[in-house]
Amino acid sequence: MKTLIIADDAVVLTPENFDECGHCQKLAPDYERLASSFKKTDTVLIAKVDCTEHDDLCTKYDVTGYPTIHWFPKGSLKPRKYEGIRTADDLADFVSAEAGDDNPPHSQLSN
Repeated sequence: MKTLIIADDAVVLTPENFDECGHCQKLAPDYERLASSFKKTDTVLIAKVDCTEHDDLCTKYDVTGYPTIHWFPKGSLKPRKYEGIRTADDLADFVSAEAGDDNPPHSQLSN
């Protein structure tokens, strides 16, 4: 399935293959909690890209390790690589800080 999604802000997780990537498997539950917490937000898109299916996109954005988390600021196609702690709470704090005050704080993460 090929889909183009445009949003004001986007965070993109790019796992090569969750089934074969231990780091991706470890991140998956926290990443799903993060995505759920921002689901009702119109200005933030939490997304996944499978680099085995979208090699051109992953090459364009220099994805060389998995999982890679990129932040695309509003109006920009130039990502910034997220290098912080990979828990749902830390990711949510980062997204909220980058996206602004109108987004759910990490305390609203579903368990």
